[in-house]
Amino acid sequence: MGGKFYYIQIQNGGEVLWMPFEVFESRCSIDITYYPFDKQTCQIVFVVWSHSLEEISIERSKNGITYEDEFQENSVWKIIEVTHAVSKETRESRITFTFNLRRKPLFYLRLCHRGESPVTGIFMKLTILSLRLQCAMKRKNKIDIDEREDDLKEEKKEEEESSRKIAWSQVASAIDYVCFWGFLIVYAVMTLITFSIMLSHFSR
Repeated sequence: MGGKFYYIQIQNGGEVLWMPFEVFESRCSIDITYYPFDKQTCQIVFVVWSHSLEEISIERSKNGITYEDEFQENSVWKIIEVTHAVSKETRESRITFTFNLRRKPLFYLRLCHRGESPVTGIFMKLTILSLRLQCAMKRKNKIDIDEREDDLKEEKKEEEESSRKIAWSQVASAIDYVCFWGFLIVYAVMTLITFSIMLSHFSR
């Protein structure tokens, strides 16, 4: 092989077992159509370019590819399958290692539970306003003054408790509620203005 630092075992039948200790780096094209739920296939090709096929012929190992002992788990990719194939169609002997990889989507999506931070500022006021509007739409008119006073006391108590226990999920619901009605009113007004302009234009 041209050097004393190669780890090679030579058998009496002419077979040579090479155990490389180098760390090889390779690049492969990536298809990101289904990112971050994509699967990729990368190949590493070893070619005996300095000798002909009659002089050196690469053979596959009987045990296949064993990488579990030295393999270090990656946080982005997971190895699904590793295959190898020997090609002797040209004058040079070559072996191709194929790695089938699957990306770990949770590395990018960060779907993990976190403790919720307290809701403060404008988000608190927006959530309380949304709750008041929703309660006002469902509220029934009552005649009894005493019952009305009791209702006001209960509402005030509920608001104080809700202000202390408002979660970010309620903030998101409040933003969705306000945006829905806000955009609905804006689109309705714009539609009425557009039809009014069109009617005035055609009436001339």
